[in-house]
Amino acid sequence: MSHISLQCSECAANHHADMTTLHCTQCGSVLDVTYSSPEHQNETSDLRTPLHHPGDAIALGEGGTPSVNLDTIGKRLGVDRLYA
Repeated sequence: MSHISLQCSECAANHHADMTTLHCTQCGSVLDVTYSSPEHQNETSDLRTPLHHPGDAIALGEGGTPSVNLDTIGKRLGVDRLYA
């Protein structure tokens, strides 16, 4: 059983995660991807990662990435300050 499911953003109906379910079959709203912990497959948790075991996550040092001023592109677009 997968730890990934789809949940309606409006009525909270749960749907099986597959490539054919594009919207809620009950109300037509968009679906959010939800993850459940492997220990509690039938309970939705606050787990926000597709990992089966969050302790296995690898950090790439992504924090503290600087913003860079894009002067040339900003001038071409007529923008005083453009950062990426």
